[in-house]
Amino acid sequence: NQPIYQRSSCSPGRCPSPPAVDHADRKPSYELLVGSTITYICRHGYTLIPGVSPTTTCLKNFTWSAIPALCKRECSLLFGFPSIYEYSVGQQVEFQCNPGYTMWGSQRTQCWSDGTWKPPVPYCDKVCAPPPLITNGQHTGLRTELFPYGTEVKYSCATGLSLIGDESIYCTSDDGVNLTWSGPAPECRVVRCPRPVVAQGRMDVPWHTFPYGTSVQFSCNEGFVLHGNAESHCMADGTWQPALPECKPGCENSAGNTKALPGDSKTEGGIARTEQGGPGAHSALNHLPCGHSPCGQSTYKKPFRNCIVCASIHRARSLLPCYMLEHR
Repeated sequence: NQPIYQRSSCSPGRCPSPPAVDHADRKPSYELLVGSTITYICRHGYTLIPGVSPTTTCLKNFTWSAIPALCKRECSLLFGFPSIYEYSVGQQVEFQCNPGYTMWGSQRTQCWSDGTWKPPVPYCDKVCAPPPLITNGQHTGLRTELFPYGTEVKYSCATGLSLIGDESIYCTSDDGVNLTWSGPAPECRVVRCPRPVVAQGRMDVPWHTFPYGTSVQFSCNEGFVLHGNAESHCMADGTWQPALPECKPGCENSAGNTKALPGDSKTEGGIARTEQGGPGAHSALNHLPCGHSPCGQSTYKKPFRNCIVCASIHRARSLLPCYMLEHR
């Protein structure tokens, strides 16, 4: 009998399970045969160390090739315009904002081993453009570089000029997105109102010039009544508003033998009541209209012989009502 030989086949050997690597995972599909290669991927929050291969190979001695440290901690991505773009532990980042924005916080930060940035990452906020300059005036923001939301500036004029418009403006937003100033800048102009003259009247200030914004109060001389507003203001167009009042004659006493009693109105066109009778005698009251006598003085018109007039006006700004006593 001759021996029977069986052909045997050789199959590649296999390596054990690949080793674990700190902060990395193996790709899900891999082989353990000699000559096969496994690739590692760094976990979230870590990055591959530059110059290090993330692979290992199953060798003929059924071991895996040496695997150095692969992954290191990284910091989260940043927003803005940093001067460098790699965010591994220990790296520093410097920020700058776009034109029209201002930075709040530290301009420089560093990536720490716990994956955080210290100091905290700053942020950029919109700002208003510099406030407008005005001729012959200035504003309080001349030494300020940035004007964030809510910033207020106040304007003032050179000596002798009047500020026309709002004294202050502030940085605001009309649409919730863009920033703008709350209104136009004021103007500095020479504004003078003419001296307010009210015939038979007087004003409460002894001034000779009346710049924009001046307020003056008026009253009338004795025997006259104020018609209109007692106060007027110098406006930006050089006029007085409200219009100046007038002082019109009131009813005066031109007879020495009449007696004044408290009673009805004594202003021109009003009604005065007269009591007829001799000294110590009283009769029914008559209502007499107040008018002008031929000589121009105010008297009470009455179809009687005797001239019945109002009592003397008291020395006061407001006129008091009066009764008139007629003597036969």
